[in-house]
Amino acid sequence: SSVMTFTTQGKQINLIDCPGYPDYIQHSISAVNAVESALIFVHAFNGVAVNTRRTWQLAADARVVRVLVVNKIDLENINLEELLASLREHFGDQCLPFNYPLGTGPSCAGVASLLAPPADLPAKFRDTISAMANQLKEKIVEADDALLEKYLEGGTVSPEELDKALRKALASGGLCPILFLSSEKGWGVEALTDFICRNLPSPAEAPPRAGKKPGTEETKRF
Repeated sequence: SSVMTFTTQGKQINLIDCPGYPDYIQHSISAVNAVESALIFVHAFNGVAVNTRRTWQLAADARVVRVLVVNKIDLENINLEELLASLREHFGDQCLPFNYPLGTGPSCAGVASLLAPPADLPAKFRDTISAMANQLKEKIVEADDALLEKYLEGGTVSPEELDKALRKALASGGLCPILFLSSEKGWGVEALTDFICRNLPSPAEAPPRAGKKPGTEETKRF
């Protein structure tokens, strides 16, 4: 594994980059106990692999926030509908897109936020983005009973209320966002770092963990 630290938006982000090959799963086993959130990368063309499932389960057992990151959307012949269906089949209906590619392969024009789409969103993507945004909002407000009641009664949910409920949904595991990017082209990278800064818990916000004192059966929380 390799460790990287960078500062953005006034926050220090610490990353532990673990190998994706099954032979090196021990790196993920160690790292998941030292983090508050797990970014689980999925190849846009190859889809869910053996180590994807193993890493997901490790993060679930450690009770850390899970985020699925779909990389390499710049490749050709990617079927986004099949990929999303596969992710939800393997990991559950709580897995929903947080942004969405504006095409794939050479014709891709980047990614668009579902909750704050650009004003110049191409017409051919508007219905898809709108439907996914509504589904995402419904899943987010489910984390707050009062906000859910307000939403179902047709009330207006402010961006501040939605942000607060989003953090609750992430912490509880009620939502696993899917973010798309191309590390090769740079599409979606800024959106990912913004998501990390705005929504993922810091060490100070993470719940305490339990561990056994070496050589004893005594359990302590730390």
